[in-house]
Amino acid sequence: MAKTQNSRRPDLETLPLAGTEGYIADQIFPVFHVGQKAGKMNYQTLVAKTAATGNRAAGTALATTYLAKASADWAVVKKEARYGVPFDEVENYGGIESADEAGGEGAKLSVMDAIEADAVTVVFSGTGTAVAAGGFVAAVKAAKNKIKRYVGKTVLVLSQTAYDAVCEDESVQDRVALFTSVTPADNEQILALKKTILCMALEIDDILVGDDEFWGGANASKVALVKVAPADVNSHIRKAVFAKQLAYYPADGSRFEIVSFPDDNDKANKYDATAYYKLQVFNTGAVALLTLSATSEPSEQPEQSESSDQE
Repeated sequence: MAKTQNSRRPDLETLPLAGTEGYIADQIFPVFHVGQKAGKMNYQTLVAKTAATGNRAAGTALATTYLAKASADWAVVKKEARYGVPFDEVENYGGIESADEAGGEGAKLSVMDAIEADAVTVVFSGTGTAVAAGGFVAAVKAAKNKIKRYVGKTVLVLSQTAYDAVCEDESVQDRVALFTSVTPADNEQILALKKTILCMALEIDDILVGDDEFWGGANASKVALVKVAPADVNSHIRKAVFAKQLAYYPADGSRFEIVSFPDDNDKANKYDATAYYKLQVFNTGAVALLTLSATSEPSEQPEQSESSDQE
């Protein structure tokens, strides 16, 4: 009977998790470390434009447009999950080290799921502008104009299902056809090249394709154009940006705290994962939401039957 250690597990906290390529919350909401669980923070809003004065009369004061910071109270939320491996199952994992990894990974993934689901709710909130069939390029152009004054990279955020549908949009295919064909070396390069060409066709900085488990389903027709904030810790103070992920954890720790302990009552090794975070939105106008007219998997070509002509 193998029992796990009763302690915090930094070795499990940093383990990479398979199947999380479509977890994009951290890329939309850059992580901003906070040393407390609640507080108040200043941020920059979009400053309204003021028309320049012409031919001002002598002795007339020039009107002043004042810049001011906004502030918001914030508090992180706690998300946690517990997984367990029965004592008598440890050997089936190949030993305590592998059992520890399985338990820690499961608990951490559940917490990551919660963060990803929250990100979907924030990004896809509201009613999007309907995109007519064959009109995606024009819709993106209009959306870019809406968010152009906010600071950050212009990023297209959507599910895998929506991404496939966008690639079949007639206006997108016409624009992509203008670019020189390049022969990729492998499947990884094919996928990277496809996104790169689509970025060039839409004249945006990046595309984030989210896992359909979170970003698809009822949201499969939604697409967001987002101004993703620079990772610079003070970017939200100096410029009008979209949002950041406030993450509370010890200075010498990890965003995902994992603790293991043997539970003699349940005769199992337990693994707890915990994260404290807040998806803090500073400027809602830095997101332009679109709704596709239809989302579907790429159409399949009908199979060609063999000729049945016989002599």
